[in-house]
Amino acid sequence: MSPRASPALSFPQTRTSGGFWGVAELTKSNEGASEAPYSKVTPTISYDPHRNLLTWSLPSNAPLSSIDHRGEYDLNSVAPKSLQAKKDEEDQAFMSKWVAEKNGGGFVKVWDLSLVDELIASVAKPSPSPRPPPKMPPVAILSLPKTVASASSSHHSIVTGLSLSPITTASLSCIGISSDGSKVLIYSAPLPAATDNIDTLQEGGSQSSSSPSSPAKKSKQKKVNISKPKLLYVNSTKCHEIPLARLSLFARASTVRASSLVSDILVVTTDQGLAIANVADGETWSTKIDPLMNKGSTDLFTSDAFENKASNQQHPKIASGPVHSIISIGGVGNRPGIIYVENHAVYTSRLSSSSSHDTKQAFIKKVDLHDPMMLCQLHERKIPWKTTRVTRMSTVVESTQYMKCPPRLMSSPSGRYLCLYWESEKRYEILHANSLLAREHTIGPASSALEGGSGQLQQQHVTPSVDFGSNVLSFAWVGEEDNFALLRVAEVVFPQDISEGQDAFNDDFEVDSMPPSKTKGKPKVELYKLAEVEVDAVELAAGASIAAATTVSLGSLSIRGGDRIIPNSLFGGPSLCVGCLSKSDRSDISDDVTYFYSRKSSAIEKNDERASAYTTIGTSMPHPDLLTWEESGQLCAVSYGSRVTIYLSKESKFILLGSVRVQVGGANTTQALVSMKFIHGALYCSTQSSVHVIFLGDIKEEDIICELDSFVIATDAVPLYGIDNPDISSPSPIITSLAQPHILTYHSGGLLVSTNCGLRLLPLSHPMIRIGTLLAANLLDRARKWIVSTPHPEHDALAQFLIRRGHVDLVLHDLNGLSLATYIDLCILYDRVDELEHLLDSHLEIVSEISNWDRQEDDHSAFYSICMYLLGHDRIACAKKLLSQAAASNIPNLLVDAMRLATYISAVDDEEGKALLDKVNIRGANKVALVK
Repeated sequence: MSPRASPALSFPQTRTSGGFWGVAELTKSNEGASEAPYSKVTPTISYDPHRNLLTWSLPSNAPLSSIDHRGEYDLNSVAPKSLQAKKDEEDQAFMSKWVAEKNGGGFVKVWDLSLVDELIASVAKPSPSPRPPPKMPPVAILSLPKTVASASSSHHSIVTGLSLSPITTASLSCIGISSDGSKVLIYSAPLPAATDNIDTLQEGGSQSSSSPSSPAKKSKQKKVNISKPKLLYVNSTKCHEIPLARLSLFARASTVRASSLVSDILVVTTDQGLAIANVADGETWSTKIDPLMNKGSTDLFTSDAFENKASNQQHPKIASGPVHSIISIGGVGNRPGIIYVENHAVYTSRLSSSSSHDTKQAFIKKVDLHDPMMLCQLHERKIPWKTTRVTRMSTVVESTQYMKCPPRLMSSPSGRYLCLYWESEKRYEILHANSLLAREHTIGPASSALEGGSGQLQQQHVTPSVDFGSNVLSFAWVGEEDNFALLRVAEVVFPQDISEGQDAFNDDFEVDSMPPSKTKGKPKVELYKLAEVEVDAVELAAGASIAAATTVSLGSLSIRGGDRIIPNSLFGGPSLCVGCLSKSDRSDISDDVTYFYSRKSSAIEKNDERASAYTTIGTSMPHPDLLTWEESGQLCAVSYGSRVTIYLSKESKFILLGSVRVQVGGANTTQALVSMKFIHGALYCSTQSSVHVIFLGDIKEEDIICELDSFVIATDAVPLYGIDNPDISSPSPIITSLAQPHILTYHSGGLLVSTNCGLRLLPLSHPMIRIGTLLAANLLDRARKWIVSTPHPEHDALAQFLIRRGHVDLVLHDLNGLSLATYIDLCILYDRVDELEHLLDSHLEIVSEISNWDRQEDDHSAFYSICMYLLGHDRIACAKKLLSQAAASNIPNLLVDAMRLATYISAVDDEEGKALLDKVNIRGANKVALVK
């Protein structure tokens, strides 16, 4: 979408308002002339596919008419000299003043295209005569400060609409260059989705009410309620800056560009050449900037240089969990629910089932959370904006600081607790889920706080927040109970020889003479447990408001490896996994290692939960990116970049089942995984923009290799073979935009994923994926319905998939479209003698068909191999019938094989063997002689 060219037509002076592309009267024009809103400036347009937002960047010299959108509202209903009319004039004067005062680095206008689509869809059936499209004003107008280079200097100096990791998607980011060109600046402002400025207006009375020059005619269309947003006027606040001095001391930037698909990476054009800037490392801001091409050079730096730089860095930061979580204690109102954090408060909403979901249609759905309920305010949190003025058409908001990304949610193994972890702030807070949902339950008797005691929790003033803390690098739930581990930052200790009360940083104190600061050492792994509050506690009986649980320290874990090993990250599960970095100075080796820790057998018998009772178990592994366990604790999945490795934990064994590489688009296109989760036997994983499923093979037999199959469910990259692939063995993925998807659960026949921009429901409609999910969940009867309905030409490909899952019986009994060669081969390979004998007894005519199969020199024929297999399994009667049929066929090759096989039968039954030899000699002696 691009703006229309500057209009050349002249309009009468009496027409002062003509819609978005019409003319408008400039209130502050010296000459009082009228001009089109975009006659002097051209907006820079960008689109955010994740949030369906359209943004226009306007320079600082944009006229007021390009910002005023009064024409999109019905204002004719107000009497000319009424109080409301005077109020509208005051509001318009205020807005003009706001635009003049805030106009420093330009403006950014935001359209929510989902609202535009809703408005267009709400219009009655169009008439054959041409009509103008419905008008929709922007949802927000953001002002940029004077420190940002205005868009008038270059159309590429401002990038808007990127979903940056450290910023919540409820705000809009604006990336620009400082006025002196020495820095890359990042600003943001809240969107109406965060400030809740949605107003429902009545549309339909007068379609031309925004144009006073045309007479008002009553529309014959039926009135419909349309949700038109108020205009949100808001200032932008600074989030981050990247100084170009890290690239070159005198470097000056001219343009900046980025893609919404890889939003955390910027391309900056400077007078020294091109550079790549990393905006964020995980959810933490980064100032890293590297040269991509020197000035005057035409060759890009090789990728090997970047790989070497990346190898010297610390382990990549990956979000520890999704921003949404499933309610596991009875749901909200006995229905599945979603918990999420917004505006520093915890909300919940019912997850309604989609009865109209068609499993045969491969379309992604946005899951809306209706009627959310605020459960509690978070600890020491404040909303970073305030509303200064509200009018009929607009809301003015003063933003004080930028909105940081919401916390990652991690539910405890029992489902009774929920951890909120802010990676950028290194802080966490644990909430008691039952106390959060107390409002949704009726007040009733209960025996304890854990057994349906939500009603008593409400009566006895139990607060949901049970623990919080800061300086935490990583968080993980441990074991089956509600124990957890923290990776605490090492505290800094100032020198002890400074006298108490002396200011070490005053003017009289010499900094160089101060001894170096000391630390307590490397980060510590601390273990804790949560003890539930008893219902008959004294504090509760007295009516006090206390936490629903108490945190009990279990001590610090002793890390294997000594001082050269530094704990870096924690992975929860049945056993605590600690990823460690090495202090080695050698850059050519990587000693990053991971150890599993579990309680000793004697400690388990004594119910000793102290940290001193933990010891390393099993062998060490390289430091993974992600690690997740199945609910039963038997399967463990580990990811290294785009490769997934699956292990089986059985008694004292840790068995490698298999490894597969997750690919996106082309064969060499890979991305690191950001989420993994087992759901009913199937492993779902996701990258920053795609979702995949991995089906496991037969894990019941230890001596059989577990084969893995990986399929792409959704991605933003079109595969090489396109999306219209009829092959059932290669399901076509859904092409869509996903922002950091995290796997949640099954819902309404699809896969529910949590993204930074909301919930998405991915269909699992392809037959291969549907069959794989049902078999992984051990729902054989339901899977058989899909197998039987598969077209016969696809049975051979489906058979290979089922065999890798360990379901040979389903292949032989339910796939009637298998080729004869495939069926016989499977019977011999998997020792299905009864099925093979039944086939040959009932269809002796296939002997002549078998004789036509390829036969290489000095090799036995297929007929000879089948008969020898039957003789080896003591099925002599069936073999005799085949020999008689071969003798009657008069086919030379079969007669030769029949003579050889008859000699083997004569060794068991001399009389029967001679009879078969005589039959062959009588019917085909001449042909046999020719063959010899």
